[in-house]
Amino acid sequence: MALDSQKKRTELIAVYRAELGEGLSTLQHSWNKLQFQQIPNLEIKNLDQLEPWEALTSRFARVTDIFVSKYLRLMVLDMDPAFRGETRDVLDKAEKTALISSADEWMKIRELRNKIAHEYSNTIYLLRLLQSFNTLRSCLPNWEGFLIETFGCRTNAVG
Repeated sequence: MALDSQKKRTELIAVYRAELGEGLSTLQHSWNKLQFQQIPNLEIKNLDQLEPWEALTSRFARVTDIFVSKYLRLMVLDMDPAFRGETRDVLDKAEKTALISSADEWMKIRELRNKIAHEYSNTIYLLRLLQSFNTLRSCLPNWEGFLIETFGCRTNAVG
């Protein structure tokens, strides 16, 4: 039974890696389109201007969800099958085992994701997202290497 459970976790890790790679690639695409554009006035409901920013925030939320809630949680469970804990516990364990460099940074990213997902009509959250993007990239294990290994492709690196 333990072998079946281990095999299932290994298969799920591969699935989540693929989802994460796809999410990172689409997030990078949105970032490349918007990184030098001015954030639109969110009080003026111009859907054509808001659409690419909404895509960026949605992709940001998706990547953080996949990485923290699926991938990291499963990696921690793979190392410690008896592990039980909330998001903060997962991040702390991931930091202790060198899966991520900073649990605190990932909590900030996660909190930003929650604010954007529920209240993104405020320009300040978009500004924080833009500031967090490079943090997100630096916190993910070898962003470029991950995409190359998973998809055989490179992103157009930012700064």
